[in-house]
Parts: sequence; structure tokens; C-alpha cells
Amino acid sequence: MKNILVFLLSKGRSRKVNNEVKFSGLLAEMGRHGEKQKDVAKLLGLSVASVCKRLSGETKWTLGDVDILCEHYGKDYYQLFK
Repeated sequence: MKNILVFLLSKGRSRKVNNEVKFSGLLAEMGRHGEKQKDVAKLLGLSVASVCKRLSGETKWTLGDVDILCEHYGKDYYQLFK
């Protein structure tokens, strides 16, 4: 499964491609939990700018980021990042 995740993460998808919002699951969970980018940044030990870049697709998510977010929200990769 890690090989699949590495492949998917290496694509560096942006939030909106062909009018389709990416990371909608993650954004929805952030909203459900009342969390902002600064809260996710604190959770991951990153700057707010780094989280913003990941959400925009400018920077790739690491496997460590994905693991922490999946555990935090109680969701799997596909639910957060599809």
C-alpha cells in the first residue's frame, strides 16, 4: 500500500484541476472539526505556509503527514485525499 501512496502523493495534485476540488475530504474534515490551517500546521509540526502549499498542491504531502492526518480524523487515505 505504501507504494500506491508514494505514487499518488508524488503526483502533487492541486486543489482544483479541471474544475474538480482536490483534498475535499481533508477540507471537509477540517471544517467538521472546526480546524483551520494553523491547527493542522500545529498538529503536523509545520508552518501555516507549508500547510497552505500542501493544500494548494504546490508542495507534496509526506507519508508522515498522511499518517498523522488519517489517524487524527479517523479516516483512510482515500477518504481524505481522493
